[in-house]
Amino acid sequence: LGADCTSGLPLLKVLDYIQPGAVDWSKVTMAPKSFFQRLENCNYAVNVAHKIKGISLVGIGGADIAGGSPKLTLAVWWQLMRKDFMRVFAALGMEQAHILAWANGTVAETGSERRILSFGDEAVGDGVFLLELLQAVFPECIEPALIMRGCNGEQLDEDKKMLNAKYAISSAHKLGCRIFVVPEDIRQARPRMMLSMLAAIMLVAMERNGMSSKAILNKIKIMSKSLPANVQARLRSLSNSSKKARGTSRTSKGGLWLKRLSLWLRSALCCLTSSAKKSRRAAYKPDNTSKLTEEASKNSLCTSSPYAKGIGAAIVLAERSGEISTPSSRQLNVDL
Repeated sequence: LGADCTSGLPLLKVLDYIQPGAVDWSKVTMAPKSFFQRLENCNYAVNVAHKIKGISLVGIGGADIAGGSPKLTLAVWWQLMRKDFMRVFAALGMEQAHILAWANGTVAETGSERRILSFGDEAVGDGVFLLELLQAVFPECIEPALIMRGCNGEQLDEDKKMLNAKYAISSAHKLGCRIFVVPEDIRQARPRMMLSMLAAIMLVAMERNGMSSKAILNKIKIMSKSLPANVQARLRSLSNSSKKARGTSRTSKGGLWLKRLSLWLRSALCCLTSSAKKSRRAAYKPDNTSKLTEEASKNSLCTSSPYAKGIGAAIVLAERSGEISTPSSRQLNVDL
């Protein structure tokens, strides 16, 4: 994995697939021959990834990818794979909690008592939950006699758990699920891999049954009573956050008006200051400086500094001459 990505081209192609137009191919060396050309491609790939929302590459640079680091390259690929999956669910209006709730509810409909509290739950490790999920969604793809179960509450041995994991992966591949999971990922209950596998099964189930996102969400609400407590709490928090988002969208117009008002005040003060400077240069006289300064100090338009007093006197003089037509300029109490 690390050696084949040192040119940076595979990463750039996938980034352009995830967000079309994100890669400027005129900046890419399509046939890099030296290490420095490969490094330029990898640095550009990292910069493009940082600009895509939802991808976080903390502590990973182009030199790590060009150097062929397997661990850091795998971290980059995982971010891209997760972004590819979650952008589909974001378009449908779903989150990770919805995927977990759908999986638990679908298995509960079959009469099974198996539940998972998270994607890294140890109950996933024996593969029985995944097989029951596939059987509930696609009954024709699973042979119940081939599912290894413990007799009389006994735990399965390592070999039987591995057989269940292999059977679940092969069945998912036959259904057309786009998964990148190996049996060891199921045995160790790796959360990221389980998230990608359950998301792929859910997408295929939606396509085959012709269900929309609204139908899935309504189904989750109906099945919510049979879900674990932490999953129910997560769903409630998602609904509350969506309500808050709708509330902020309603008040967004008021925020725009406040921004416009602040911009108008800034421009008005800038015009006031520039006009004062012009009038100070044109009509400043030492004879009436003291009188103007006293008048400006009474109107709280200047501070104790000599320069500010001169500016305040110029503003008063400009108001008298009619260059500044501000109805409440003396009431602004601007601290120059």
